[in-house]
Amino acid sequence: MLRGNSPFALAALANVYELTRRYDKAIETYDRIPKESPLQKAIEIRKAVNMNLLDQVDAAKTLLDRIAAEQPDDIRPLVTLGDIMRAHKRHAEAVEYYTRVIALTPKPESRHWVYWYARGTSYERLKKWAQAEADLQRALKLAPDQPLILNYLGYSWIDQN
Repeated sequence: MLRGNSPFALAALANVYELTRRYDKAIETYDRIPKESPLQKAIEIRKAVNMNLLDQVDAAKTLLDRIAAEQPDDIRPLVTLGDIMRAHKRHAEAVEYYTRVIALTPKPESRHWVYWYARGTSYERLKKWAQAEADLQRALKLAPDQPLILNYLGYSWIDQN
């Protein structure tokens, strides 16, 4: 663990760079971790998050799309893509990624509410109220006391008269 080339030590160092907002150094450090590391997929997702924070959105998207293609049953790159696209107001793309996440969630549990919430807010921004309301209500069924859902749905109902 104390070796300078240990994947865990390098991941910890990259995390320190992230905490200090030195995203370029975090990416460089992640790149030093051997590709055969069991941490590789998580590392690549972290790299993409850092690229996004450096306004390299398309590079982050390319990396995450590759990971998603290599691991079609893994929702992590898709959730990250949806979140990045939504943060950059690319709501139509966000809807596509969240839809893929939801398709990979055959037995939704309360912890999955966020996928419907995120897609619902994206639909609302696209002025597709029927789809937005359906997703927000599905999120509410999964997490009935979640204040984010209650607030968004309540204010949206007011906006929709």
